[in-house]
Amino acid sequence: MFQFALYRNLRDRRSDVFLDIHEYEEARERSFDLDKAFAIAYRRFDYPILIWPLVNFDRYMNAKGKRTSGVRGLFGKVSGGLSRRAENLYLSTFEHISDRQFFDPGYLSGIGRAYLEGYWQSPRYFEEGDIRRAFSFSKPADPSVALLLERIQSSHSIAIHFRRGDYAENPALTMIYGNICTPAYYARAADLAMRRVGNPTFFVFSDDIEWVRHQSFVRELGNIVEVEINHRNSWTDMMLMSKCKHNIVANSSYSWWAAWLNDNPSKMVICPSKWVNEGYEDKLSDLSEILPRDWIKIDG
Repeated sequence: MFQFALYRNLRDRRSDVFLDIHEYEEARERSFDLDKAFAIAYRRFDYPILIWPLVNFDRYMNAKGKRTSGVRGLFGKVSGGLSRRAENLYLSTFEHISDRQFFDPGYLSGIGRAYLEGYWQSPRYFEEGDIRRAFSFSKPADPSVALLLERIQSSHSIAIHFRRGDYAENPALTMIYGNICTPAYYARAADLAMRRVGNPTFFVFSDDIEWVRHQSFVRELGNIVEVEINHRNSWTDMMLMSKCKHNIVANSSYSWWAAWLNDNPSKMVICPSKWVNEGYEDKLSDLSEILPRDWIKIDG
């Protein structure tokens, strides 16, 4: 969503831009759902016709998990190597701009032949009003989602998001993002929310509901509605989070966007005081302004 927001801003400034979604086509857990969630249009980046068949075959092999041993495995390795060389050769004809170079307003005034790589996680890269209009959720077709939405809108609802998944299972990501939104962080956040919101109902969103159920402070929250995030239609869960009156977020862009898109004028958003662990601040996109000033920041 951050990447699309930058794309939209550049497009509106008449830059000749495209959106590269190939990585999402390889992903097994997460797919490109923006066009399902929102009424958006975009121009897709593709490789030239001489390169694309090789790249497409390699991506297909990766997506389907068809890397095997023996002759087929050897063929897969060779095709993969050729694919990556072809991609790198073509991309070398572009100026490479990474979000690790941090914010440069010059990019927003128009860029030449460039390939932008990164997450671009900063509100400075887009126009707020335009993106709020673009990210207007589609109406849920599932009756169960519509029923849950009705419960959210008719109560003093607080969305609380627990992100586990790769943050807990991938050692590289754990080093960067892990142990920030600890049980202590959520307990403090929930306590603050209960002191400020009368008769709250906590709508608990997580990709690991079983883990959440075993947290002692969760059992003390009172009114709880569990929502297990469905990766096949994860945008509907983000929509539900955004429709809650208030939000307790994880250090995840998923819950960041849910809270940011919450249009309740008196909303309370509670977030961790840091987004990544110490020592990784300068290895990712510029996160210095990712947390809006009116959000309540607490330690884990």
